[in-house]
Amino acid sequence: MLRTIFYPMNIDFLTRHNDAVISDYWANWDLCNLASVMAIGILLDDLALFRGAVKYLKNGEGNGSIKNAIPFRYDAQGLAQWQESGRDQGHSMTGVGLLGAICEMAWNQGTDLYGYDDNRFLHAAEYVARYNLGAHVPFTPYGRRSGDGHGQWREQTMISAAARGQLRPVWEILHHHYARRRGLSTPYVTAMAEKVRAEGGGGDYGPHSGGYDQLGFGTLLYSK
Repeated sequence: MLRTIFYPMNIDFLTRHNDAVISDYWANWDLCNLASVMAIGILLDDLALFRGAVKYLKNGEGNGSIKNAIPFRYDAQGLAQWQESGRDQGHSMTGVGLLGAICEMAWNQGTDLYGYDDNRFLHAAEYVARYNLGAHVPFTPYGRRSGDGHGQWREQTMISAAARGQLRPVWEILHHHYARRRGLSTPYVTAMAEKVRAEGGGGDYGPHSGGYDQLGFGTLLYSK
C-alpha cells in the first residue's frame, strides 16, 4: 500500500506540484511529502527511495529543499530566515517540525542533514524560536512566483506576527540533537523546548489542523 498508493502520490506532487509554478507551494508542502518518501524508503528498506529524498533536500527545485526553505543566512548572529516567516508563525513552526523529523530519520540511517551546509537548519530553528520568544530578528524581503504557468510575482516585505508566540511540540527533537548530542549553543531552541515541555499530542494545541500537525512525543522520546 505504501509503495503503490502513498509513494506515487508523494512523488507526483514533488515532480509536478499540481502543474503550478515550482515556487507556488510553501516549504511545508514539499516537506510533508519528503518526510513520507523518506519514511517509506526506510520502512521498506528501499535505499533508492531514501536517497531520492536526501537528493531533493539538498538539490531540489521546490521550496522544501533545505536552501530554498532557508533562503537567507545571518551568520554573525547565528540565525537564518525560514521561508514562511513572512507568512505566519504557525506554518513556520510546522516546517521546523517537519524538517526536524526528516533530519532525525536520516541521522538514524547514518546521513547527517542536521549539519548540512554548516548547520543551516539549526540557524533557522534559532531564528524561528527567537522571534516566537518575543525577540527581534532580521528579515530580508522574500519574493516568489505563485499560481499556474509562470505565476505572479509576490513579495513579503516584513516578518509576520500572525500566530507569534504559539506553542508547538517541535522543539525537543532539536534541543536533543544540537544541544545534547552535539553540544552546540542553542539558546532559543532550548528556551522554546523548556517553555513547551512536556510536549503533548494531537489536539493539545488547538482544535484546528495546526493542533494535530505533530505527534507530540518529543519529550517522551528525547529526554532520556
